[in-house]
Amino acid sequence: MKTEPFWWDAARPEATEIALPDGPSDVLIIGGGYTGLSAALTLAKRNLSVTVLDAEMPGFGASSRNGGMVGNLLKPGLTGLIGSYGVEKGCAIYKEALASVEFIAARIHEEGIECDLTLSGRFYPAILGKDLARMTRDFECRQRYLDVPEEMVSVDGYGEDVDSPGYKGGLRQHHTGGLHPAKYVKGLAAAAVRAGARVIAPLRAEAIAKTTEGFSVTTAKGELRAAALLIAMIVALGEAGVKQLDDLADLSGDELISAEDGILREFGLSADDANQVVMAARAHWFEDEENEADPEAEEEISAD
Repeated sequence: MKTEPFWWDAARPEATEIALPDGPSDVLIIGGGYTGLSAALTLAKRNLSVTVLDAEMPGFGASSRNGGMVGNLLKPGLTGLIGSYGVEKGCAIYKEALASVEFIAARIHEEGIECDLTLSGRFYPAILGKDLARMTRDFECRQRYLDVPEEMVSVDGYGEDVDSPGYKGGLRQHHTGGLHPAKYVKGLAAAAVRAGARVIAPLRAEAIAKTTEGFSVTTAKGELRAAALLIAMIVALGEAGVKQLDDLADLSGDELISAEDGILREFGLSADDANQVVMAARAHWFEDEENEADPEAEEEISAD
């Protein structure tokens, strides 16, 4: 029995035995997966000194073990988002999801990451009639408010997508696709290092302390100091009542960085940084074609 991901046959995670920095970093990031490495790359390109720690090798966890699907369907659906937050905010959240596919494609192109990215479209089949009805409701909502290149397919029209008679139809998208997840995270790590980030893994953060200059992190190799710590945001969020990912996902970037009452105003985040934090919290909303949302869980909005 194979006990390692098949993805690792082409891109096995590797240790990065790099010495600790001599002095404090501008930003210390704990976690070397998609989120931590992408943040490190973005910050390093802004000429900030960045150090990334991970208890395992970069990309060892879910980042090199997922299905590699690149999509933008959110589990609540646009109908659910509008039902909960209204048209303006609901559409704003969904537009960020739509932009995420372009962001990933642009980052891969700019950094020359060889990860087999293919954006040839995807088909989401409906097993039951109620699944097709749910898909149709949300499709019609997206077409009403957003410009999404997709179409509903009838029971007689999906033969070019799936050779199976077992579906009632489904949703066909033309702008999404997939990539090799282990190659992608390995490429992100290399890009972050090229940009100047220091990625040290495996190396566990054993203790974190607040100091007058920022933060101190204790590791088996010694002490690391930084003006800002990515994981420290969790403490500030918790003190503001943000206890779950959905609590954070419900916020806007402005609610995080407003000079008057922004929850994370002390961390000096830019608007782009704040939006990346919110989008990371919304990551679990993204549909995986093998793990669709419960059709009964979504609310239907009125015609008004």
